[in-house]
Amino acid sequence: MKKTLLLALLFGSMTVVSAQSKQDCNWPTGFSTTNFDPLFGTAILSFCEDSLRILDVGQAISFSGANAAMSDQDGNLLFYTNGISVANAQHQIMPNGDGLSPQGTFGFEDIGLPIPQGALALPLPGHEHQFVLFHEGISFSGTGLAASPLYYSMIDMSLDGGAGDVFVKNEVLSNNIFDYGKLTAIRHANGRDWWVIAYEHTSDRLRRFLLTPEGITDAGSALEGAGLHPGEGQAVFSPDGALYAQISFSVSNAGLFAYIDILSFDRCTGEFSILEQIAIPVPTGGYYGIAFSPDSKLLYVSLTFMIIQFDVTAADIFASKDTVAITDGVFVPGIEGDSFPAVFSYGQLAPDGKIYFGTDFLPYFHVIAHPDTPGAGCEVIERAVQLPYLNMAGPNFPNFNLGVLQGSPCDSIISSSTTHWPLAETEPLHIFPNPAHGHFTVALTAPATRLRLYDSMGRQVLVQSLTAGQPEHRIALPPGLPAGVYVAVAEGSEGMVGRGRVVVVR
Repeated sequence: MKKTLLLALLFGSMTVVSAQSKQDCNWPTGFSTTNFDPLFGTAILSFCEDSLRILDVGQAISFSGANAAMSDQDGNLLFYTNGISVANAQHQIMPNGDGLSPQGTFGFEDIGLPIPQGALALPLPGHEHQFVLFHEGISFSGTGLAASPLYYSMIDMSLDGGAGDVFVKNEVLSNNIFDYGKLTAIRHANGRDWWVIAYEHTSDRLRRFLLTPEGITDAGSALEGAGLHPGEGQAVFSPDGALYAQISFSVSNAGLFAYIDILSFDRCTGEFSILEQIAIPVPTGGYYGIAFSPDSKLLYVSLTFMIIQFDVTAADIFASKDTVAITDGVFVPGIEGDSFPAVFSYGQLAPDGKIYFGTDFLPYFHVIAHPDTPGAGCEVIERAVQLPYLNMAGPNFPNFNLGVLQGSPCDSIISSSTTHWPLAETEPLHIFPNPAHGHFTVALTAPATRLRLYDSMGRQVLVQSLTAGQPEHRIALPPGLPAGVYVAVAEGSEGMVGRGRVVVVR
């Protein structure tokens, strides 16, 4: 049964992405900003212009796996996260932006969660200034590392003077045990909503969530018992949204293997079907990444010391296997002055049409220069990009430029019959004291006749009449109202006139 887990408030303008978006053009990287080693710090890879720029931020937040970021459609950086803290464009922690994923940080508070693809940021459809951040905590299962709970938090970029505020934080989306990372998303066939996919570690199924203007819906599981493979690795959708692939490192009685599951995906229904499953013996544990070419025809898999290529359009995908790179084995300086081989880590297709593979905490990215080209012509360039600081991988991004799937049953949007709020911009409310204990006072610059208070699930928990023309109003909190973050909305004769965040403490 589908269950709506979040009813988001309609605070912004209703929009559907159509123009070319640059929401993925800023890539934060860097490691361990608690130490003044010259290789410790934060940098931004900017793909927002015609050529790649590397911006030295200095001491900001650190990444050891989880990495998600968001820019606006023009390429202006909005925020980024390491799964524990959320930083704004000024590289400062947002209000309410620390302490993410409280169940499962295991001492990684200073350097970020070590979960590759353990965080994912998406725009909330229909809400111009709001974004949803999905993030995981560290967990364990009988077969090794896992992730649980799966959380969501919400960011409103119209708050804090336009620098952003985490106004909903650490709401549990699911307590199931998920694979270590592998959070990914693809736009729905209607061109507006988002499918969010997480692989369940212990139950062998893909869990689907649908993000719409009304909130997050648990759309149930898919391919339960289909023989997919858990383990550390990476998951990715093809740029055209037709395929999903994941790679997992696993230890069994038969030995060490990298398992590659390639699935077809229906962006309209959210259904998967198995296209190919491949098992590759590997000599040791390490880093196992995956990325599609821009034309969605070639799949690249990193196996720590090599990169292999598959043609997913071939009649026999496994037979198309081609080794396109083997590490040259050069050792380069890393943590504390020691030298390490620059192995191939996790992959990400960049806005410049190239694929970037990270390294094992070394200051480089490897690059596939021509990923649409089969064989060695794809040109894998080791250590092609040198960074000022140590790095593991880039952020976890979906394809923000994927639009409507023309000709599908879902190629149009059926609007809700009820519009809950007017679509105009509104002023922030001045609320004090905040945090509030038993009451708060709201100051208004526009006439208002009613105030409503909503919890983080979008449920109304209070409605109070206001005296029109009075500049300040004392609001008594309902007895027994739980501690948490709430949203206050003031209404007048013409609709909503103001909104603001209220932190309730007990």
